[in-house]
Amino acid sequence: MSTEVTKHNDQTATHFWRADITGLRALAVIPVILYHAFPMLAPGGYVGVDIFFVISGFLISGIIFRQLKSRGNVCYGDFYAKRIRRILPNLLILFLVVVAFGWFVLLPREYESVARSVTASAFFYQNFSLLKRLGDYFAPAVAQSPLMHLWSLAIEEQFYLIFPLLCWGVWKISRSPRILFAVICGGTLLSLIACLMVSDKTFDFYFPLTRFWELGAGIILSFCVEFYGLKSSQIPLAVRNTTSVIGFGLILFSVAALGHGTVFPGWATLLPIAGSLLFIYSGHDALINRFLSLKPFVFIGLISYSLYLWHWPILSYLHIVILEPTTWQLAAALLVAFLLSVLIYVGVENPVRRMTKGIWGKASVAVLVILLLGFYGLGKLIRAMDGLPDRQVPIVQMFGAAGEDWAGRAGMKGISLGGVEVWATPQENRQILFIGDSHTQQYAPRAQALAEKTNVGSVFFTVPGCLTVPGVPGEITRARTEECGNFAKNLEKVLAAHKFRKVVFSGKFGGYAFQTAVSIENGQKRLLGPEFLAQGVKALRDLVERVSPETEFVVILDSAWLDRGAAKFGITNRLDLSDIKPGFEVQPDQLWLRGNETVRKALEGKATFIDGSAYLCPQGLCGFDWLIDTDHLRASYVRDRAVWLDPVFEDLK
Repeated sequence: MSTEVTKHNDQTATHFWRADITGLRALAVIPVILYHAFPMLAPGGYVGVDIFFVISGFLISGIIFRQLKSRGNVCYGDFYAKRIRRILPNLLILFLVVVAFGWFVLLPREYESVARSVTASAFFYQNFSLLKRLGDYFAPAVAQSPLMHLWSLAIEEQFYLIFPLLCWGVWKISRSPRILFAVICGGTLLSLIACLMVSDKTFDFYFPLTRFWELGAGIILSFCVEFYGLKSSQIPLAVRNTTSVIGFGLILFSVAALGHGTVFPGWATLLPIAGSLLFIYSGHDALINRFLSLKPFVFIGLISYSLYLWHWPILSYLHIVILEPTTWQLAAALLVAFLLSVLIYVGVENPVRRMTKGIWGKASVAVLVILLLGFYGLGKLIRAMDGLPDRQVPIVQMFGAAGEDWAGRAGMKGISLGGVEVWATPQENRQILFIGDSHTQQYAPRAQALAEKTNVGSVFFTVPGCLTVPGVPGEITRARTEECGNFAKNLEKVLAAHKFRKVVFSGKFGGYAFQTAVSIENGQKRLLGPEFLAQGVKALRDLVERVSPETEFVVILDSAWLDRGAAKFGITNRLDLSDIKPGFEVQPDQLWLRGNETVRKALEGKATFIDGSAYLCPQGLCGFDWLIDTDHLRASYVRDRAVWLDPVFEDLK
């Protein structure tokens, strides 16, 4: 059994390959795949990505350190050429398949979102893009983002770009291993402290500086091996057998014991990081290391990059196409991902990686970079064309207009009231203030139409994803802590700066009271609950009455929405549109109804209520034709048919 191989790639650097570390890659990728497909089998399977970070830090920094020792600098051309030939061939094929398959099954807004991910992934800033757009990695919505998983590749590439330059700069100035080691240790420690201190865990998850310490742990071990001669062979085998078992145990414990409720990254992340370090340092001949050096583990480790790339888009598209995939369908998806990974590894990855000499070596790098730029341009083009709503495919022809029909702020203009930025209709006679979340913003098209008809203008002060009442203890569904927490204070400024005849309040009440997790100061999560919702809307009503006593307080009860992440417009299979549901029935325990009832009871006698359910759900059947997604109304439907909003304007014209 081959456990350690030395390959002389050039005269200045030696690249080491260890079968056990390759086997550790298998131990990293398998839990990730299980977590994505069957989370109950590996509730902490996401720690596999952290193991990959340690491995990458150890191996990549080893290459750089050996070059610094042997030649005093870093051979950037060779280093980046190898990274390009290693990473891009598989990634480019992935882009091609994801974009091509999305052509047939994605609605325009979804296709535009995938195109955005292609551009972000092509230039390796997907982590920043997700931080801005998607938010929580553990949220259900990520299942319908086929390239979401490339956030980790982006962080690694950012490391590949910056770390060699950092090492070269420090070495050029000092020529001192001690100073370089101090810089690396200092950066790793500061990154760990930042990770543990940052309260916004979505930011913590995607931001490279709060993730660097995981790579830094592997870098420190590599530095000690390369510069300080910290060889595992110096330690008795019995001791290394013990550390190997402990490291393996820490990794398995992390996979089995951690879960959605764990603050991650955080203190718990130290478990898989420490386990990976102990395993690597134990050496190729330690007990568990020998086990993971067996051919099946080594083979999975060799295809781990390919397997990581392909498993998630296949699972994601399965969840997009089919409403509720069965266990067998999920298992079949993983089998397809495995076979495809093997095929691409053997047929594409390895041949391209071997193109290192002569004209073919340079040409391969140039072609790969040109193709990458081409996909970046393709993603930009799809986005510029709004997700190609005119595609001649059944799903787009049947539902494309609905899928693209979001209200936005078209036709409105930004103004400042009391130093607070708000959006308003062009009419100067602004007598109505709309406040709330995206469920309030969705009424903008009707408000604009009524403003033109009645000459009664309106102002919209909304924060998507936030329950806009006093005292919300953090962000609701997105990283909007500051906006949510400051809403009541800013609302007071807006009310004091302009005299409104009516304040109209709406929101996804049932989501905040019965469904949505809220991040609070200690990083944990809980539900707001119906009691907080009731207290919050009372406090909001009191705030409006105190600042503007003559203003009428109007509540638009929330429109019907699906409690579960059902397929859009009742489609259970996007490849078979022959059996589309006409709508969904109103059930007494649905969250939107329970939220409305909570608000109605809390404000009984203190507000005017408007209920559009008679129009949206006649005879208890809510049509899918007015939905843009599971809980928002289409702009064209609101503009043309949301007549329940009309009384707000009619008595002011």
